[in-house]
Amino acid sequence: MNTDTLTFGITNDLVIIGSDPEMADMSNPRGNIEGLAHYILAETPKGRRFAHNAIAYTRNGYAESDITVKRLERLAAHLNATHPALDADCWTEVQACYGSPAYVEGGWEAHALGCEIEEAVQSGDISRHQADDLRIARGLS
Repeated sequence: MNTDTLTFGITNDLVIIGSDPEMADMSNPRGNIEGLAHYILAETPKGRRFAHNAIAYTRNGYAESDITVKRLERLAAHLNATHPALDADCWTEVQACYGSPAYVEGGWEAHALGCEIEEAVQSGDISRHQADDLRIARGLS
């Protein structure tokens, strides 16, 4: 892979970083504490994405989150300037960029459609028979 064409950036995911029974209520019976998992993301021009295995966890709304983001932004800028090779031990391929050639060619589009169909069945919006017909019509079966 030509690393000169990679673009590095940062992203985050909402995750559960702990729990505290004293914070439990009707909408959060386990007292889960939400936070963000921040990490560096490398992307090819065709949309393939690789996430760095080092993840920084922060709690929403705390100053440490802003400091973490600024540090990761500086690291991403450095990576964009130096274009290092991706070490397979440190990077994991993740879902391709939505709508990109890699998203379609890598099977992510079909996977997402399959999940949407199954979710419609589980919520009662369509029957299992209708889901099977949809899968056949979309070439998923």
